[in-house]
Amino acid sequence: MTETVQNTIQNPAVLLVDVPALLKMLSIGRSRFYEAASSGEFGPEPVKVFGRKKLYRFADVELWVKLGCPSRSKFLKAK
Repeated sequence: MTETVQNTIQNPAVLLVDVPALLKMLSIGRSRFYEAASSGEFGPEPVKVFGRKKLYRFADVELWVKLGCPSRSKFLKAK
């Protein structure tokens, strides 16, 4: 795990993560992530910041993993 990812995980002040950090945390590739996100396979929804940049709530990603990585519809119901 890279130092940046470790710092993100260990720092409770981190609220939002960008896609590159998310890819490292989940150990998946960029195209696989976007495929899962567009099909609803990836549970957490992004937050648009400054009108265009998409970030993900760290707490949502952490909860999604704890729940066993369910689909978006199941994740939103469980959340």
